[in-house]
Amino acid sequence: MKLSRKSKFFLKIALSILLLYVIFKFVNINSVLKNFEKINYSYIAYPFLFLLLRYFFSALSIWILLIPFSKIKFFKFMMINTVSIGLGYWTPAQTGEASIVFFLKKIKVESKQSFAIFTFNKLISVIIILIMGLIGLKYFGYGVIGYATAAVVFLTAYVVTYPEVSKKIGKVAMKLKFIKRFRDIFDVVYILVNSKRKYIFLNLLTNTVKFLCTGIMVYYSFKVIGLHVPYFLTVFVILLAKIPTFIPVSFAGLGILESGGVYFFHQLGFNSADVLAGLFLNRLIVVASVILILVFGVINYKKLIHKRVK
Repeated sequence: MKLSRKSKFFLKIALSILLLYVIFKFVNINSVLKNFEKINYSYIAYPFLFLLLRYFFSALSIWILLIPFSKIKFFKFMMINTVSIGLGYWTPAQTGEASIVFFLKKIKVESKQSFAIFTFNKLISVIIILIMGLIGLKYFGYGVIGYATAAVVFLTAYVVTYPEVSKKIGKVAMKLKFIKRFRDIFDVVYILVNSKRKYIFLNLLTNTVKFLCTGIMVYYSFKVIGLHVPYFLTVFVILLAKIPTFIPVSFAGLGILESGGVYFFHQLGFNSADVLAGLFLNRLIVVASVILILVFGVINYKKLIHKRVK
């Protein structure tokens, strides 16, 4: 039986609610709420700051890949990308971020190029968060994972920087052109891998910083409610918990990050109610920013799609 889009949408909302129900079944809601009574306002600005930095590096990582194909100004692109993030937040696995292709088409950026770059950047993002998330496993005693992660990082650097290997990958990609749906992606990747490798390196770097900002934002959200978790522990374990959010199975990833975060930090000896309070505060900040972004997008829609506006 094939489900309609509307049915899938409501099914994912139901799954999110179910996940939250399971969390609250094992965590005392009153204990969670009490954490909001002891908010440390001296740290409240930091989660907002690192959220803004995350949006900045998110735009920068894609814009870098666009440089060889488009002359769009960075500030203009950052506005477009931020609005697409706002739209994507409400969709499973942030798939709505692909709306950036629509906005770029309106200002005469070829949709096949923007879609290819968006897809390639998303793939890079998944790889980076997998690597950084796996690093988080070392806190649970998985020593072998550390060596495996180092090997993956080395292999990635080798492929990107060594010309002969890059050319071979490009040739393989060209041979796969018979898959018409992915032909444009292969064309763009071929150009980047063979003659624009520095842009791939910069994309890897900015995407890494983006995810570090994601972890640091949670670190300071914990600080706000009085939970003290070591810096690196927070960053890499929260990215480990974030990996499943790339799977489009719930509404806006709601419940997935929270349940994963509560589970992992509980295994490390932290109070589940405190962790959940910090994660909810973190989500509330993101939701508030997304609402503001969407309001900005509605008010400035014509400016966003006008080619001459920088």
